[in-house]
Amino acid sequence: MTFTLNTESTYDWRADSDEWAVPINGMVGKVFKLGSQMIMSRVGLRYWAAHTDAGAEGLGARIEFTLLFPK
Repeated sequence: MTFTLNTESTYDWRADSDEWAVPINGMVGKVFKLGSQMIMSRVGLRYWAAHTDAGAEGLGARIEFTLLFPK
């Protein structure tokens, strides 16, 4: 099991306004096998701590699947 907490930020330096987009992501993941294929799957929530006028806001969800090919 993995637990992840991260943030990203986006800022438009060319815009006249002072707008940041700052989502905070919390996720939980697990590695498992589906047949012979190893897969990492993660699910989590995203909260927009700061958002642009035209951008996303509030809560969101995130789902991720990654195929793993170990040697």
